Amino acid sequence: MTTTTTTTPHHGHVPGQPFVLLPLYIYPLGNAWQPLFDIACSIPHVLFIAAINPCNGPGTDRLPDASYAAVLQRLSYGRRSLDAICRDIDVYHGWNHDLRLEGIFVDETPSDPKLLPYMSAIARYTRKKWQQTSDRSSLIVYNPGVVVDRAYFEDPNLVVIFEQSESHWRSPEIQKSITQVPLELRSKAVAIVHSLTESLGDAARLTTEIRLLGFGGLHLTEQVGGGFTKWPVMWATVAAEIGRK
Repeated sequence: MTTTTTTTPHHGHVPGQPFVLLPLYIYPLGNAWQPLFDIACSIPHVLFIAAINPCNGPGTDRLPDASYAAVLQRLSYGRRSLDAICRDIDVYHGWNHDLRLEGIFVDETPSDPKLLPYMSAIARYTRKKWQQTSDRSSLIVYNPGVVVDRAYFEDPNLVVIFEQSESHWRSPEIQKSITQVPLELRSKAVAIVHSLTESLGDAARLTTEIRLLGFGGLHLTEQVGGGFTKWPVMWATVAAEIGRK
């Protein structure tokens, strides 16, 4: 599944810059996205990358509905055919005429090294589309949700190598797999951890732990099983902690 990404403030990802990768699946009715705007303005040196998914993909219309359009103006498994994916990318890219979008978030990315050519084709197509009509390169994020071969880090800007619960994060198997990611690649790595307790102190400590492991970015939520349909209670705490590092 492809979703699109945008950043706030309006600039692209700079290697080494701390960031929050936010699966922003909250419908943007009224001020629903205001917590993002407020935090982004208060911590300008932290990049906030929002992955949006209006219709489990871009939908059939040329542009998203009015609620998505209003907030986007403020933000500016290997089985699907490449043609279908490229058509989605074309639609998202078309939004750039009216809205500023930074690139593509490829969800459910396969982790099998045999599918690297498939993923490389998606990345190349995305970069080509953005470079054709803008003065900036695209932001490409893979989300296999697990540790992958180092070759998977070559094409995208960022790779989500963990998307599971906090209890999974604490398991010896996961911690061992993370150590297999070369240190020089970890600034491109992202951890998305769900099912936390609502303790702000625990969230702050986990944020520090992930950053000390070398991860470039993260997202934490107490929402069980993920879902990412409401603002985490630790949202401001985690963002502020990232801003201190």
